[in-house]
Amino acid sequence: IVAAERVPKSNGLKLTVIFGPEKSDEKTAFTNLGKFLEPEALIGISCPFIMNLEPSTIKGITSEVMIMAAETADG
Repeated sequence: IVAAERVPKSNGLKLTVIFGPEKSDEKTAFTNLGKFLEPEALIGISCPFIMNLEPSTIKGITSEVMIMAAETADG
């Protein structure tokens, strides 16, 4: 994840992710993780993503991939 920013009027975050050595491998994801994390906490980390999805527009953001996240018993 090379960039993350809050999406106004939502719990959403817009993530910019690079999946290979080239900038052309860049994808955008929308996630509701903003209710749990600050955007800065995601920048620079590697996470699993689901990539074989049709792009969809959520809160005005075209989301091309989906981050895989899990919740523990304590949140």
